[in-house]
Amino acid sequence: MDLNEPLITGKRLIDLLFPISKGGSAIIPGGFGTGKTVLQQSLARWSAVDIVVYVGCGERGNEIAEVLAETPLKLRIDGQDRP
Repeated sequence: MDLNEPLITGKRLIDLLFPISKGGSAIIPGGFGTGKTVLQQSLARWSAVDIVVYVGCGERGNEIAEVLAETPLKLRIDGQDRP
């Protein structure tokens, strides 16, 4: 994958000042209550990507369960989409 291609997140501030490469990785540093989890959930939901890998532990595991419940999931087996 060409890491020179930008990931369009839909968040103008990130796309302009902190661009992420498609196929790359990123972190969101910050203190308690600064919106890191909300930003992660928004990026997972609205970015132009096929796969989102989310790693969280402790209470973050509960938050990702909410995202999975709210986000339509697609499953592809042997080239066919499944519900």
